[in-house]
Amino acid sequence: MIESRTPPHDADAERAVLGAMLRDNACIPDVSPLLRADDFYTDAHRKVYAAVLGLVPAPADLVTLYDALRSRGWLEDAGGAAYLAEVWDGCPSSANAAYYAGIVREHSVLRSLARVAAEVLRDAHAPPGPALELVAAAERSFAALSERRSSDTTTTLAEAVDAVLARVEAAEAARQAGADPGGLMTGLAPLDALLGGLRPGTLTVVAARPSVGKSAVATCLAANMARDGRPVLVASLEMSAEELAVRVLSAESGVEGRFVHAAELDAVGARRLLAARDALRPWPLVFDDAARQSLAHLGAACRRVKRRSGLACVFVDYLQLVEPEDKRANRNAQVGGISRGLKALARELGVPVVALAQLNREAESRPGGKPRLSDLRDSGEIEQDGDAVVLLHRRPDASGMLDFEVAKQRNGPLGEFSVRFDRPRMRLGDEGSVF
Repeated sequence: MIESRTPPHDADAERAVLGAMLRDNACIPDVSPLLRADDFYTDAHRKVYAAVLGLVPAPADLVTLYDALRSRGWLEDAGGAAYLAEVWDGCPSSANAAYYAGIVREHSVLRSLARVAAEVLRDAHAPPGPALELVAAAERSFAALSERRSSDTTTTLAEAVDAVLARVEAAEAARQAGADPGGLMTGLAPLDALLGGLRPGTLTVVAARPSVGKSAVATCLAANMARDGRPVLVASLEMSAEELAVRVLSAESGVEGRFVHAAELDAVGARRLLAARDALRPWPLVFDDAARQSLAHLGAACRRVKRRSGLACVFVDYLQLVEPEDKRANRNAQVGGISRGLKALARELGVPVVALAQLNREAESRPGGKPRLSDLRDSGEIEQDGDAVVLLHRRPDASGMLDFEVAKQRNGPLGEFSVRFDRPRMRLGDEGSVF
């Protein structure tokens, strides 16, 4: 006999996901594809979830939910007004709604697995038919459970070929219309020539040793895209939104960042800053400067920005600072999981993701200090997951040149080029050539 135990569930996670949906209706589209009402263990939570979904697209809050439950005759089963207030208070942050939903879904899968296993064990002890028929029935039960919990991701060759040709036709039509048929342009001409722009669903890794300028490069490229009206999210785990804004202001105005930080501006500098502020206002550039970010947090932020204003590209500064999902795994496995997660996020969102990464100290021991792919810190899986890897190197002389090397590219050429880096003003390229 199977020992009687409480089925797997997490009441706190169930309350958290419901509270998140009530506090921020914008996260409902993130949660609804992940959960069904019967994924909740508690009957009260199943009824609350069903009532919330029934309210969409009307606003879902405590007042409208109370009325919806009462009209369905579910109010008492859902715990009444007092318990609905507990559900509201049980949400630490609506930004993590998808993460809470994942916990609820995981426990639901475990309960379903336990139920099927119990039925198989029961039939094995009291077989209703021949053993081979029981084995076949068990296989069908587990297969049905797997199919119900996963979506169809298969594609026939004919479907894939049609998709490729449709993309080629769209690119040709764009070319004839005078538009750019390639990927998302970064505004850095030599990089765009090598990469052909950043393609949707790809992960591009930009790696360097500390203080070389990878964050500045990412900010410049993100600002170039935003200037062209492309919505961009920069998730910075190192700098605050204000620090990033200073860099963009400095580059746009030509006023050195140190004067902005110190608030030491003459009349000319002040006028330039004000003019830059007015020019930057319409740029669709969004910062997420949470000091601690998981893949779940980053995914929720991306989906929220995409839903509100559209999303063309995501920058992550930097990969090794993202919190790992499995904190008990070794560092190599943790970083590998993060890089795979970022690649999966790029494919899910259908936009390019640019992840900055640290290099180890090996490059510093070589003559000239030029980095290699093998210098990627903590995990070789970063190199495997990246569709393109760009290595940065600042020359030891005072030339102010920043060397770029496209050291890996799945579907394009490798190459090197150099760009002048105006560090005080956070600008790349010659005066007026690139942000």
